[in-house]
Amino acid sequence: MSAITCLRWIAYALLIGSAIPAGLSIPRFVKSRRAKYYGIRREALQQAMRWLLIMGVMQVVAILLLVVCPILQSSAPTPEATATPTEPPAETVPSPTTRPRPTAAPTAVPTKTPSPTPTATAEPEARITFRALSTDVSGGRPVDPGDTFPPGDHRVYVFFRYEGMQNGLETAADWYKDGEAIDFCSDTWAWGQDEDYGFGGATGASLIYCRPPGGWEPGHYEIRFLIEERLQFIVEFAITE
Repeated sequence: MSAITCLRWIAYALLIGSAIPAGLSIPRFVKSRRAKYYGIRREALQQAMRWLLIMGVMQVVAILLLVVCPILQSSAPTPEATATPTEPPAETVPSPTTRPRPTAAPTAVPTKTPSPTPTATAEPEARITFRALSTDVSGGRPVDPGDTFPPGDHRVYVFFRYEGMQNGLETAADWYKDGEAIDFCSDTWAWGQDEDYGFGGATGASLIYCRPPGGWEPGHYEIRFLIEERLQFIVEFAITE
């Protein structure tokens, strides 16, 4: 079997094998649309895109091999044909030709530069900024804020400010413990359209909180706040004995 034939078989195997990552990406895409929490949907979408990338690489390599094989085959050396003597062609006298006359270059007509048109002023971009963490609240303000709290059955409050917000913007708070998502605490909601969250409007300050069913256990925790998949801030805290 020649090397060119082997390359063709490898290309066909890659094309057939690319169906495997394509099939693996389908359940990830379904999970990225139907999972309850935003963090899980985003992770499933990333996994699906990785499988699609693997499929694309396999197909590109296969196509390149199929394109290269004919080129290699055509460039292979072929036996030279025996040259037969031929009579030299009769000499021909070139007929006189008329030299073309130069034509005048067209004169460029100046054009007017269009004046700039005014553009609308963009609205300030919606954003959310972190204020403080605490385990207690009084009058909407944190009590003894910090980033280290004891274990137990209590709440951890996240205080924040917001600007340029509009009703309907998808907002998410993803909670993690030692790098793993806490599904009970993580949530996604439409700004100003969810009865579970009393805050709304364009500018102001508010808070959210989490209280795991089994209480807070020692570990390293992280909260990521997002607007329409745009990361707003990451805050870390620790639960220690």
